[in-house]
Amino acid sequence: MIKVLKLTTGEELVCDLTKIDEMYKANRPAIIFLVPGDGKENSNRLSLMPYGMYLEDHYLIIHPDKIVWEGTPAKRMADHYSQLFGTGITVHNTEELENLAKFFDSQK
Repeated sequence: MIKVLKLTTGEELVCDLTKIDEMYKANRPAIIFLVPGDGKENSNRLSLMPYGMYLEDHYLIIHPDKIVWEGTPAKRMADHYSQLFGTGITVHNTEELENLAKFFDSQK
């Protein structure tokens, strides 16, 4: 399941997280960082970068004592992560698909 983790080091990761015994396996972890904007309102953005990109197996084992909190990412973050590091598949809700269909119909 795609989760966001805050580590005791202050880093925030998004990953495909599974619990194995008393430890956590973070598959394809990516660090979340803020990219400063140009000073205008809402110009800052978040970006993802592979975390531990030099690891052969593309996963980390994390001790639960090193996790401050975990949470479910916003859909937009989860979709972006999946496109970059996962299956590349994003799931749209019915309303988004209907709006997209209306948009294409209006273009005819």
